[in-house]
Amino acid sequence: MFKNKKERESEGLHDFSGIYIIHNSDKDTYYVGQAGRVFNRAYNHFLANAGNDQVYEDFFLGDTFSISLIPLNITSFSTLNELEDNAIRAYDSFHDGYNKMSGNVMDKYIFKNGEYQEAANIILDKIKGTELFSSLTNDRKRMIYLNSLFAELRLPENILFRLGLLKAIKENQKANKEF
Repeated sequence: MFKNKKERESEGLHDFSGIYIIHNSDKDTYYVGQAGRVFNRAYNHFLANAGNDQVYEDFFLGDTFSISLIPLNITSFSTLNELEDNAIRAYDSFHDGYNKMSGNVMDKYIFKNGEYQEAANIILDKIKGTELFSSLTNDRKRMIYLNSLFAELRLPENILFRLGLLKAIKENQKANKEF
């Protein structure tokens, strides 16, 4: 009923920016997504070749689904990425669901805790002033360097730490360039 925009609007429902949570009731499995127009995007998952292929396959095979829609503006999150990332974690839809990625990169490049900040400072202290540090002139080069550093040191994969370190390198270079 709500796939048609005119039908929705006749019921007083207007599309909005937010997330949608698709729940397979038969398998107790979730998919979390985000969109500027959640009605249209959520509906696409139930069409062939338009959304998550596993959701479509289970729907096609007769599984029962429900959909929850959450507008960004009624949450405490400032971006869709943050809202979606937290929902993917809350519903564990990456490890035990339909999501193929663990969530979007958070918009705020923050370190998760003080230990990450300490580790970033140690790494920065080791590479500051080196020729290598000077060669990291853009985010692509910085990320390539961080990928090799994480592999070399066998650091655990943590996107928040990696992006926080990337930002710390960039800010340090910018601060030293101004002098």
